[in-house]
Amino acid sequence: MENGHVVELNLGADGSGYILTQLGEHPALRSLKYLRKLNLFGDLIHSFPEVIIPYYTDLQYLDLGGNSISQLPADIGNLTKLETLIINQQEEGAEITSLPESFCNLVNLKKLELSSNRLSELPENFGNLVNLDSLVLWGSEFNSLPSSFGDLISLKYFLGAGIKSNLPESFSQLINLVELNIFGTPEVTKMPDNIGNLKKLKIFWYQGDLNIEMLPESICELNSLVHFAFKSNLKELPANFGNLKSLQFLDLFTDISGLPPGFTDLINLKGLTLRGSLETGPVFNLPADIGKLANLEGIMILNTNLYSLPESIGSLSKLIDIYIQRCKLQTVPSSIGDLRNLSNLFLNNNELSVIPDNFKNLNLGTRISRISLEGNMNLAWQINEIRSWDICSELIY
Repeated sequence: MENGHVVELNLGADGSGYILTQLGEHPALRSLKYLRKLNLFGDLIHSFPEVIIPYYTDLQYLDLGGNSISQLPADIGNLTKLETLIINQQEEGAEITSLPESFCNLVNLKKLELSSNRLSELPENFGNLVNLDSLVLWGSEFNSLPSSFGDLISLKYFLGAGIKSNLPESFSQLINLVELNIFGTPEVTKMPDNIGNLKKLKIFWYQGDLNIEMLPESICELNSLVHFAFKSNLKELPANFGNLKSLQFLDLFTDISGLPPGFTDLINLKGLTLRGSLETGPVFNLPADIGKLANLEGIMILNTNLYSLPESIGSLSKLIDIYIQRCKLQTVPSSIGDLRNLSNLFLNNNELSVIPDNFKNLNLGTRISRISLEGNMNLAWQINEIRSWDICSELIY
């Protein structure tokens, strides 16, 4: 209550919120005209409550998630004070498929969450929502984003959307973007040339079946980037990729033959994940000076034509996890035995025929939890010997 008026109503999941869809039977609902916050999450509602737009024009927060609302009213844009709108976790078969044109009149909207719906287009004037801070659209797949999307100058979080075409060049105008997590299809062939304008971007996840073979050089100007996850048919990384000094986690789902010479300038890198294709990928090599990545804690390389590891890997004193699985490793450097903080060493399904004696020294550091060598058929002769070294809690073969 505020000054004798109800300003907040929380009927979430108590089963009574449906009465707001029965204005004729409950005319007293009109009197809640000072309402600013309304939570109707999970109230078995099958249509947008008719009482809201004509009578609750002071609403700033509206949560209709967990219901079965398949359509928004044409005049929803009249809720001009709305700052948060949540219609997520919709019942299957009752998803919203389009937004009315008036939706873009919600110029004070800061948070919009429409997950578990099936939108395929956004209104052309979607960029009018200049105060939008967070846009969450898990489950929707758009043919394209409107060119006005770049006008969302306040946007910090854009999550979950699938997009069947290239991002508009105006996307590079989203200078306040902090997190991007989207999916693409084979129709996606490039990123905006000036993507490097997104100086505040920290998390960049762009995955799917992309056909982007080359990243724009400007991506190396994302000075705040902490986590980059990318899945496409990349041929190589830009030469200046090592300029991303804030990068801590790199996940690449692609087939490349190597990493650029300056890669080991990523001095803050903690996690490196590379996933390729044994059938179609080229021979892959890690940089000989990988030991320069002094903060690296985990390496995961899967389904890649990797035949050997550089000796300098033994200089990675903070390394905790090594997962080199389903590759073509024929040898491993003895320097791995110098890794005193190693906890998991998975070298399964490679082509190893011998484990160096120096691996005995692994028991001088933190005891390894697990070593997996299964799938290396030519190691059978040495397994009992390795067990006798007593260097791990569990040896899998």
